[in-house]
Amino acid sequence: MCDEQIKEFRNKVYEEYKPLFDLHQELFELYGETADKCNEKKMPIEEISSLQNVIGFLSTKAFKTYVSIYLLCLNGAGQDAEILLRSLIEILINIKYLLKTDSDTRSNMYFDFFDFKTARDIEKLKNDPRIGKRLKEHEERYNERKEKYLEKYDIKNKISWSGVFLSDMAKNADLTEIYNKAYNFSSNMVHSNILCSPEYIKTVEGHIDFDAGPSFSCVERVLTSSLECLINILLDFNKVFEVDNDQKINNFITRYKKIVNKFKERINTDPNL
Repeated sequence: MCDEQIKEFRNKVYEEYKPLFDLHQELFELYGETADKCNEKKMPIEEISSLQNVIGFLSTKAFKTYVSIYLLCLNGAGQDAEILLRSLIEILINIKYLLKTDSDTRSNMYFDFFDFKTARDIEKLKNDPRIGKRLKEHEERYNERKEKYLEKYDIKNKISWSGVFLSDMAKNADLTEIYNKAYNFSSNMVHSNILCSPEYIKTVEGHIDFDAGPSFSCVERVLTSSLECLINILLDFNKVFEVDNDQKINNFITRYKKIVNKFKERINTDPNL
């Protein structure tokens, strides 16, 4: 596919979903404004709570991921944008779980998991001929920290910082619906399982057709779902850092609902969507 064809397709995608792309641009600008207001406070690092630290990190990561989602959708790579949507949903679940209850303990668990994870990684890589020698120098120190971590927190699932599976975190945070629908669907793309094969292999006049080119597939779903995630993340960021940008965010949400509802109506009435 030549540059002119790519540009032509990009224009078609943008025109088809212009209201959603425009919402994304507006939302990112709103995040930038909210983050700038927070930065203007010049909060001393020693005054930042562990909860603010985690929420700040996760929120900023989410909005940087959003830029990639925007560009992938604009270029007809909705399937790959699905993979990043899964990351956004995971961030949203983590944030809502942190804020649901006992936020101080949960945010401390999030940070303390660093020691446990580092000790486990050293164990796996200490015999690597390239980096093993340097890792062994830190092995004893991190093993001690790992043991303190296990004594401090009663965790069942040692893969997750929270000690529970993501599905249980979603349930605790009242996000079971988005986990069951959007997250599980996006997981098909992440793991390249057979359920996503129709996105890449078509049947044309009885013959197999391998299709790696740009398409409209997944674009609308990813744009609407990522908007929902990002709005919720921005609301929590604004609240945790007491930025007081509520009015602008709520005005945006009103416009978002009107536009997204129009797309939902189209999906419900058009048999081709």
